[in-house]
Amino acid sequence: MRKLFIPILFITCIFLLTACKQNFLAHISRKLHITSKQIPVKSQQPQADQNRISLIFLQQAQFATLKESTLHSGFYLLTLHNVNPYIIYFTQRPDRKKNIVPLQNFVNAWAVGPNSFADNNPNAVIIATNINNTLNKNSPPLIVTLSQPRYDLNKNILQFLVKPLSSQTMLFHQINYDYVTIFIS
Repeated sequence: MRKLFIPILFITCIFLLTACKQNFLAHISRKLHITSKQIPVKSQQPQADQNRISLIFLQQAQFATLKESTLHSGFYLLTLHNVNPYIIYFTQRPDRKKNIVPLQNFVNAWAVGPNSFADNNPNAVIIATNINNTLNKNSPPLIVTLSQPRYDLNKNILQFLVKPLSSQTMLFHQINYDYVTIFIS
């Protein structure tokens, strides 16, 4: 049963991210050293839209905490510990390209250009194997918007200020996650 949980959860997250995807402009991709030759874009849309690349980012960490922010009402601080120093990205069909970039490049590109993630905060789905020291069997994934990333390579910590979507109900002032994955789009 547990072996089926992770693939089903992964597929669910992909469908959720597809529903709330946002376009990430080509110049952001160039900042991350992703070229249109690496990710060809096929579209029936006008030429200007063909330069847009839609990416989904995947980041994993050994454990994380989500604490209510004392500085921003309605926001939480997500702290990922023992975070992977690289972030995986992939495109949707039909191209299905994938690669990894250093996490520092991703954080540095956050506010670059018009329609950046800083201007238009990305959505993210947070999933974990354990939530508050309990095996995650039936908990729906938490869907949030991410802002203000901070990455400390030496401490291996990544932080975001997050705001749950209005449809999400937060029952705790703090949540602890083990083996956490976030999907960003």
